[in-house]
Amino acid sequence: MGLFSIHGKIIAIGQSSIWNDGQIYQWIEIEDTNGQRINVSKVVVENEVMSLAGMGATGEFFFEKLNRSTKRIFGIKWTTGEAAFANRNVRARIGLQFILMGFPLLLLGTVLDFYTE
Repeated sequence: MGLFSIHGKIIAIGQSSIWNDGQIYQWIEIEDTNGQRINVSKVVVENEVMSLAGMGATGEFFFEKLNRSTKRIFGIKWTTGEAAFANRNVRARIGLQFILMGFPLLLLGTVLDFYTE
């Protein structure tokens, strides 16, 4: 899971669907300070950050990769100095989910290995 930030302005937002604590956008297009357009696909925006993440929002956008295709805006710092960050650690929740999925698979692998010998 990686972290990255983009300085710029949100110039276009794709379709969205409702998520537990926010929305999932199909894509968000940001124009950086050099005029380059950056398209970030499948972006989760939580309620704490959503108020600042609308069209025309200008500042630094902090992203984290949740998996290969999904990113999350976990914070925004406007050029005026105003900032909003998500108060929940999604990484810990996803890590716990992987651990809980891993235990049954570990047991299944052990049982299958026992019967194949």
